[in-house]
Amino acid sequence: MKSLVPLFLLTISSQLHANESYVGIDYFASRLDIANEESKPAMVNLRLGTELMRKIYIEGQYMVSSSDDDLYRLNMDFDESYGAYLRFESLAEGDLTTEISLGYASTDIATKGPEDTYTGADTVVGFAWGIALNQRIQWVEGLKLRVGYQSLYDKDDIKIDGFTLGFSYSF
Repeated sequence: MKSLVPLFLLTISSQLHANESYVGIDYFASRLDIANEESKPAMVNLRLGTELMRKIYIEGQYMVSSSDDDLYRLNMDFDESYGAYLRFESLAEGDLTTEISLGYASTDIATKGPEDTYTGADTVVGFAWGIALNQRIQWVEGLKLRVGYQSLYDKDDIKIDGFTLGFSYSF
């Protein structure tokens, strides 16, 4: 019985070591569409994730505003966004992989305008998803270039989506 304890600990530690974790940063060129009126504030996206099973990851995202945009005398901005995703990655085709992310996001929208218009903050929460391509950079072990499309919210005449470009580092 005592010999099973070290074997059990060795098995657990090797399984933990086999899992891949990563950190990434992306520029999110977003689009905020409210009742078919569009503004394009941008965000910076920080991603952290770890592998649960072979090529299935759990990922957390935190986004902050990097620029705002105006729509009919209203200044539209994303204060911040949080998200949790289950990410499915394909097997590598050479140095290229594809991924699909499914999850849940909460995004804060800040609106500022003249006295006679709406000024305030709203939070939209709901289903979020994304697709992306990852290209391994051969001269730096664990570094990948990532380009993708992400939808943070699409309901009630409000749509938040956009394209991402960034890097991730696996360790």
